[in-house]
Amino acid sequence: MLQFDTQALVRDILKECERALKIVAEKAKQAMIYELSSHAGAGSGTTGRSEWNREVGAAIDFIAANTATEAVVKVGLVNSQDDYNLMFKALLLDLGSGTKADIEGNPWIAEYLVSDAYNTNRSGFEILSRPGQKIYDLETDEWRMSKAQSEYEIPQFSQPPTYFFENGLRLIIADFNKAIDDVTNNFNFAKYLKSTVK
Repeated sequence: MLQFDTQALVRDILKECERALKIVAEKAKQAMIYELSSHAGAGSGTTGRSEWNREVGAAIDFIAANTATEAVVKVGLVNSQDDYNLMFKALLLDLGSGTKADIEGNPWIAEYLVSDAYNTNRSGFEILSRPGQKIYDLETDEWRMSKAQSEYEIPQFSQPPTYFFENGLRLIIADFNKAIDDVTNNFNFAKYLKSTVK
């Protein structure tokens, strides 16, 4: 009678999937960095500045892990989740800011609207100065008092999204599919067959 050594099969196929996915994850990382460096506002504006792109790009990485039933690779700012300043910059770069931001596509918009960073004087999503109020300064990573003497709109702070994260992942879909196909097509399932005698 033939049986599969299921435990060994699952363990080894997950190892192969992890190995293949690490290669794809590195490509995803590089694709995200490329997207950051190549969008139209990469060298100008306030929230699309090159130093922000470089800072966020340098923090993009991946983590690979196996559980008992799946191989998982996470790509993005995986080691920077507690860095408020970096995450804020990444969010502004990815989804835009002000009147040009992707409000509907932003999964964190509700959280932002109740945060101290949001200016409740806004009638829409235009960015206004905040005289006499505390503001978060992305350049110094500190809360400080605004130096503005009056309230006025700052249109140059409105930046379109780059979608560097989503576009980076989109660029590697074919690589991901090929990696999974290669693992399943080249895996030697026969070596996990066991012959048992009754």
